[in-house]
Amino acid sequence: MEFLYVHQGTGQIVVNSKVYTIQSGTFLYLQPYQLHHIQVEVHPDAPFERTIISLEPSIFEPYFASFPHLNAYFQHLWKKELEEQVLQQNDNNSFISQLFQHHHAGFSIYQHDAKQQNFALLLLQIFQFLYVKGFGNPIENGNGFNPHRQLRYSEKTMNWLEGHYSEE
Repeated sequence: MEFLYVHQGTGQIVVNSKVYTIQSGTFLYLQPYQLHHIQVEVHPDAPFERTIISLEPSIFEPYFASFPHLNAYFQHLWKKELEEQVLQQNDNNSFISQLFQHHHAGFSIYQHDAKQQNFALLLLQIFQFLYVKGFGNPIENGNGFNPHRQLRYSEKTMNWLEGHYSEE
């Protein structure tokens, strides 16, 4: 899974054959192995600053286990077909921006285990925010049925390797 949040700058991103304008406050979610292309406009007086979060969902799945609704939403974004993957905030003081600023300070002082826990807390907060916003056509806000998406070839290959890496 990958999240991209644009703090400043402009450009375009192509996801699922759709072109989206990105600007300060744009929040983008990409499913595992989802192809995308980003073009940004960078000039000395117009920098492009973003935060990218990449994670292997199976590693963080246990953190969602204590939160049934949030876990269902996490599974939904991870494994289902999504109609919406871009959220435009248009506000540098948005909750997501403040969340990144808050957690950024802590990452430099924590040891490894504490960093993973802090990162998991950040993820839970991001998913809770997106869930409340109705981002990604969640189960309760949509038509009640979103089919599982087809696994990408690279994803099938990685799943097979993860399941068989210890075999001779």
